[in-house]
Formats: sequence, structure tokens, C-alpha cells
Amino acid sequence: MNAEMAKRRAVFACVQALSQSVAKLPLRLFRRPGRDREYLDEHPAALLIDRPIDFLKLRRRRNET
Repeated sequence: MNAEMAKRRAVFACVQALSQSVAKLPLRLFRRPGRDREYLDEHPAALLIDRPIDFLKLRRRRNET
């Protein structure tokens, strides 16, 4: 293994560690009218973020009818 390959592996390992950590953080969708924050728990994008498989199954059922 040469030095360039070792650097690439180290960078990949760092990026992977960071991305896996960020993926564990909660993600909430909200609208900010004025200075208030309104969480959009029933918005389709919020449903997709929380339960992607359930959301996709629901969309598929709607498209079939």
C-alpha cells in the first residue's frame, strides 16, 4: 500500500464516521412564520423522514386506486 492509498483510506474512514454520527441525529421539519416555530409532524416530508417504508407503502396504495 502506498502513501496515497493510505491517505484515501483515512479520509474515507473519517467521512464514514462523521456521516454515521450525523445520521443518528433527530431530524424535524418545521415552518417558521414570524418568530414562532411550528413543527410539521403531519407533513408528507415529515412522515417520509420518520417512517420511509410506511410512507412509500401508503403512496403505492394511493397510486393503485
